[in-house]
Amino acid sequence: NCEQEYFLPICEGDDIQYSSVIESISERKTTGLGTGYFVTQLSEFKNQRGEVVGTMRFRILKYKPAERK
Repeated sequence: NCEQEYFLPICEGDDIQYSSVIESISERKTTGLGTGYFVTQLSEFKNQRGEVVGTMRFRILKYKPAERK
């Protein structure tokens, strides 16, 4: 899933840069798709003045597919 927050408007001509980190990795989970981990990546977006204009958390399941029977 993806969660976004917006703090400041972005204007034409703004220089937007971002950085990303792995925020968390879940305990091992077993789902209908297979066994794996939920990985959450946090991205922070800043303008040329160093002000945070927004953030995004992106969560995915990295898994080994279950064997089909």
